[in-house]
Amino acid sequence: PSPKLLFINGKTFATPIRVIQFLALVAVMSVVYPYIARAVPNFVKYPSMLGRNSLEVFCAASLLSLWSQIIRYAWPGGIVLDTLILAMGIFLMGLVAWLTEWRDRVVRKS
Repeated sequence: PSPKLLFINGKTFATPIRVIQFLALVAVMSVVYPYIARAVPNFVKYPSMLGRNSLEVFCAASLLSLWSQIIRYAWPGGIVLDTLILAMGIFLMGLVAWLTEWRDRVVRKS
């Protein structure tokens, strides 16, 4: 590869600058996360739940993305439809994560 490819800040390759940015983000979030969790615990619970159940959420999000594209093609509504699709997607991904955790709790009890 050409030497200039080492310094491109694109998402296609894991160039040194991208790795440094990722590590910097991890370092900052590891310091800031406890303060955020203490300040707004309910806000932190939701994305944490999505992260714990990332495989199921990813599968659901893939299907939701397909359905959303079909809906968007069938009804070219604009910003109201886009906002509704986005809100429903976030809600449904949370529902999938919650159902996964609920299922795990039921299986552990029995």
